[in-house]
Amino acid sequence: MEEKPRCEICDRNFKDAEGLDMHNAAKHPKTEKTEKKKIPVKKIRNWGIGLIITVLVVWGISAMFSGGGLTLPPTDMQGHVEVSPDSHVLKEPMNILIQKHMLEHADGTGSPGVVINYDCENYDCETGLIENLEAFADTYPENVYVAPFKNMAAKMALTKLNRIETLDEYDKNKIHIFISGRIPINEELGISNSENSEENQILEELTQTTNIKEFNMVASQWKFSPDTIRVNKGDNVILNVESVDVAHGIAIPDYGIDEYLSPGQTVKIEFVADRKGTFLFSCSVSCGVGHLGMSGKLIVE
Repeated sequence: MEEKPRCEICDRNFKDAEGLDMHNAAKHPKTEKTEKKKIPVKKIRNWGIGLIITVLVVWGISAMFSGGGLTLPPTDMQGHVEVSPDSHVLKEPMNILIQKHMLEHADGTGSPGVVINYDCENYDCETGLIENLEAFADTYPENVYVAPFKNMAAKMALTKLNRIETLDEYDKNKIHIFISGRIPINEELGISNSENSEENQILEELTQTTNIKEFNMVASQWKFSPDTIRVNKGDNVILNVESVDVAHGIAIPDYGIDEYLSPGQTVKIEFVADRKGTFLFSCSVSCGVGHLGMSGKLIVE
């Protein structure tokens, strides 16, 4: 006799297998356990290698475009904040946005500023270097700032609006020229008048190899005459600018120059034309209805 399907739990027999299945579904439902799929070891290894390669590629591209994390101070005003530093000599890095504001106006209201940054963490700075740089803030107290700069792409960097010069070695003469735009006199450099002074000989040679171009300019409503100045790169340029009617100003932003011209007075402006190009100058003091059109060109060949 054929054995009937039997429920082991209830100890009951059923007519057929279908009946047993219906009974189990109603009385003894089972929860099927789903086995977790195992990720093959080979796939895990491949994913790991791929992740490492991706990280290395991203790091390499970042280093290539960022100079390995080293940067230079700003030379533009974009995003600047209307805040001035606590001092012209700082022992901590100056906020980048504040630096930008000082390039526009020293102390927020004065003439365009000059910032001297140095990095003595990534570079070997000789004894006395920081003190020598800080001394420029005393020599030019109106517009020079000195501060450390972290992870800089040079030991020293001198910045003006739209200009930068980097130095790997301290050069007092170069720094003076960058700040003032002219060859400094002996007293500014602290050079003695001794004929045997080595520094004095260097300065004399520099003066002899520099061409001096001097121009007399008249500022009046609403033009400069002449309105085009043409010089050669390396020339020491002297502008004698006289206002013959009302107060005017003359600004050459690319050279950090902004001078007020009182009526009837002549202002002497000196600077070294150290870059080729065409640079615009304009009146920087409101002088009447034609003020905005009062401009000219400095051409350095």
